[in-house]
Amino acid sequence: MLSLLRFVENPSDRVPAFRILHLLPGVDRRPRNVSSTAWPNPRSIDTLCGLPSPPRSGDDWTAFIHTIANLRI
Repeated sequence: MLSLLRFVENPSDRVPAFRILHLLPGVDRRPRNVSSTAWPNPRSIDTLCGLPSPPRSGDDWTAFIHTIANLRI
């Protein structure tokens, strides 16, 4: 939960981002790939919200995007 809140507060902090994305199915869990492909502009949650969901993530990615969008408001 703290990592999620830290990520919403500061999307450029890759430690909480990696911890959160590590929990989602279908996301490549190697730190190098997470940091380079998950969000091209790490300072913008809008960019992350606009990305297509990973193929194997199912509804978990949609729930994650919905959660961070609601927390950001």
